[in-house]
Amino acid sequence: MSLSAGRTDGRWRLLVAEDMRASRLLLQALLQRAGHEVVAVEDGAQALSMLRAASFDAVVLDLHMPGMDGLDAAVAIRRGPGRDARVPLIALSAESPEEAGPRCRAAGFDAVLPKPCDARRLFALIAALRRGADAAIPHRPVGAPG
Repeated sequence: MSLSAGRTDGRWRLLVAEDMRASRLLLQALLQRAGHEVVAVEDGAQALSMLRAASFDAVVLDLHMPGMDGLDAAVAIRRGPGRDARVPLIALSAESPEEAGPRCRAAGFDAVLPKPCDARRLFALIAALRRGADAAIPHRPVGAPG
C-alpha cells in the first residue's frame, strides 16, 4: 500500500537517486521544502534496495549514474514484485527529450524531466501523478513544455 493512499495533505514519500551530490542535495531540499518526505541515494542499486525495504509514493531516477543507471533501475523496478512494480517513476536527463524519451518509455518510466530540473515542472508532475492523471504516456513529446 502506498503511503499516499490514505493521505489528503498532498505530501508524498519520495525516493531520489542522483549520483551528483550537489544535484541530489538540491532535489532533496526542494522536495522537502514542498512538504514531501525524501530519501536520497547515490545510484540505482541503492534505490532498488531502499524501494524493497520501504514504501514510496514515487521514485525520481537520474538516467546517468555509475554502476546501475536509471534505465537499468527502472527495468528492475518494473520487473519486481507487487507494489514496487507499479510505483510512479520519474526520469531526470540532460539528454534531449527526443533522445531520452523512447528509451525511458521502454524502460517503464512514467515521465521524463530535463536537467537542470525546473522545480515548478517537477512539482506539477508530482501533483499530476498524485491526482492519478495519465502522466505515463503524454500526448506530447516526453519532456516537452507543459
